Amino acid sequence: MYPDCVLKTFLESRLGKWKRLEELTARVSRLRLNSLSGEEVREFGQLYRRSAADLAIAREEVSDQRLVNYLNYLVGRAHGAIYRSESSGFGRVHFCSSVRFPAVFRKDVSLTRDGVYGFYAVGALCLCGVPV
Repeated sequence: MYPDCVLKTFLESRLGKWKRLEELTARVSRLRLNSLSGEEVREFGQLYRRSAADLAIAREEVSDQRLVNYLNYLVGRAHGAIYRSESSGFGRVHFCSSVRFPAVFRKDVSLTRDGVYGFYAVGALCLCGVPV
């Protein structure tokens, strides 16, 4: 366990970063991860990893359970905000069906056309009694 002066220094040096992580986590929880700018996303990831490391240190070295509980809550909320934003259920299905599939179809329209023609040709041959 660290002496109180070291603990005080640890808290003072990290508190601003923990508060910033709280702010970003609150925004992401309300508005999703894509509401942040590129720089804020990088900052959010760095703060999350640093706070997770601080939690590991606090669990081993700090006797104040309130600090450990606070960091555990903060890191847990940030983790949930990150991974909840990664997959959004219906929004992902909607994106694939309305954006991704049509783009692939347009890109490979000749392959799709050839596949349909081949399917109909084999069907017509089968109907005519030609062994395929």
